[in-house]
Amino acid sequence: MDIEEIIENFEFLDDWEERYRYVIDLGRSLQGLDDQDKTEENRVQGCVSNVWMVWELESQTPPVLSFRADSDAHIVRGLVSILLAAFSHKTPDQIL
Repeated sequence: MDIEEIIENFEFLDDWEERYRYVIDLGRSLQGLDDQDKTEENRVQGCVSNVWMVWELESQTPPVLSFRADSDAHIVRGLVSILLAAFSHKTPDQIL
């Protein structure tokens, strides 16, 4: 799912409860990380919930960054899904 589709879905939903459930559903569809990637080195600092994120630089021209992430909280997993949709599979210049 890309960020444009997520934005369209949010615009369709009328109240905050439906949007909240939608964010949680996005988190349920997140592939997540293997336990071996859930290390202190990959943990996002400053979050109340645990969030782990890893990235890879895909060797294309221009290079593309891909992110994978996971969290131990349902709503945070959904928020992470939105971030991944917005920033993953993009060049560093597109992200900036």
